[in-house]
Amino acid sequence: MAGAQGGSGKGGARRRRRAAAPPGAAGAAGAPAPGAPPRIPDAAAAARTRAILPRLEYVRALLGDARSGLSDELSRLSRRNARLAAPDPSARRQPACLAAARAPLADELAVRLAVLALAEAAAWLARAGRTAPVPDDVPAAISVLRRVSSALHGACPAQSALLCEASSVLGGVLADSAAVAGARLDFGRSNAASSAVLAQAKLTAESKLDQLYPNGLGARGRAVRSACPC
Repeated sequence: MAGAQGGSGKGGARRRRRAAAPPGAAGAAGAPAPGAPPRIPDAAAAARTRAILPRLEYVRALLGDARSGLSDELSRLSRRNARLAAPDPSARRQPACLAAARAPLADELAVRLAVLALAEAAAWLARAGRTAPVPDDVPAAISVLRRVSSALHGACPAQSALLCEASSVLGGVLADSAAVAGARLDFGRSNAASSAVLAQAKLTAESKLDQLYPNGLGARGRAVRSACPC
């Protein structure tokens, strides 16, 4: 009889603990308790998953295609312009010949600059939506893509179109980040970041051309400098 009383006491204690627990506590560690309303995901997280992240992946794919095409174009331009690396005394004496020789290098400078700048934009977009907040990286990437796209319009129209589409999609991502997810934008910081990237890309590309064409046809030529988007 004592055992029966002990069992009855344990069962009564369990019943009293269940009765004292707040509603929904049974599903706190796992699924919601029976009859409890379903959990509603956080609005910002839902917007990020459904509206932002898939478009970021699409932009990364567009950017990858553009960079691949630019790498191929740079190889082609380098082969075409290899003849200009040899010294040409007659070109040094004739300004018209010098300008005509420099003109083909304008496309090479534009493509070299684009390859460098887009590498940094790709790094920004790799972080966007993952380890870094979207608004910190997307506005700067949009600025770089638009300016590089404009510079490539004549030399590489296919890659220019890809970059233009990518920047348009990113504009929608930026709008959703601000309107739906409540992101705050700092365009001053973004413009400074994009300008710094383009300036460094310009300096590196011009230095490379001066190394490749040390005979007075390098990036110091006025016709070549006109290709810079910054």
